[in-house]
Amino acid sequence: MQTRGTTVVVDVRQDLAKDVRQSIADYLDQQQGVNSARFSQHINRLMLVQYDPRVISAQRIKYGIDQFIETDGPATCLIGM
Repeated sequence: MQTRGTTVVVDVRQDLAKDVRQSIADYLDQQQGVNSARFSQHINRLMLVQYDPRVISAQRIKYGIDQFIETDGPATCLIGM
């Protein structure tokens, strides 16, 4: 049986422009260990990232997303896995 990994929900804490959202998803899709990355169709601030925790950590995913968001405080928050 092949495992599909773990899914983490990331709150980006703000509504982002469509091109920024696409850039984040494209970036994550290229990272080793990330199986899929997409924003929720229902809540614009939430991103669902399916990944292999043996290859990449949820914190590393969060850090990657943070690089796309300009803010004075925390850009993202890990909600759950």
